[in-house]
Amino acid sequence: MGGLAYQFLSHRDEVGPSLAEIKEVFGSKLCCHKLEESSVKSIATVDYLFYKRETLLGNIEVIPTPGHTDGSVCFLVHAADGRKYLFTGDTIYVSNGIWESRVNGYAGGSKSEIKNSLLLLKDLEPTIVISSASIGNVPFKEVSIEEWRSAVDNVLQTGL
Repeated sequence: MGGLAYQFLSHRDEVGPSLAEIKEVFGSKLCCHKLEESSVKSIATVDYLFYKRETLLGNIEVIPTPGHTDGSVCFLVHAADGRKYLFTGDTIYVSNGIWESRVNGYAGGSKSEIKNSLLLLKDLEPTIVISSASIGNVPFKEVSIEEWRSAVDNVLQTGL
């Protein structure tokens, strides 16, 4: 079906031996935030580093969202069918039907940064949200704009 050209990592918790295997089998390029590079390069060579918000390959918006870890990144993919897929890593996810967020202090995460990142994400208009973390649910959810903004507000109000 066309292979796999790129692996985009949202943060260091996604690092594992399969990264090198996928890279070797498919000849893909591995991409992550500069602040996550030291965790990744022990497993595989990094081909592209994110530093700032940018658009890659014409339709993938890289959005640095520090807070879960210092180098957390979300990706907003503008699909050909008009949908917007927001890959959130662990910045925001559904846990047993409730939207949550988590700070990994050991990895440079902070409450103030994740709050700022959530406020940034709130203004996006995703159609489908896909997370790395999922507890008791499938790791994706179709959302309306109102539902998305309400979910982010609830996470901000209930604390982190």
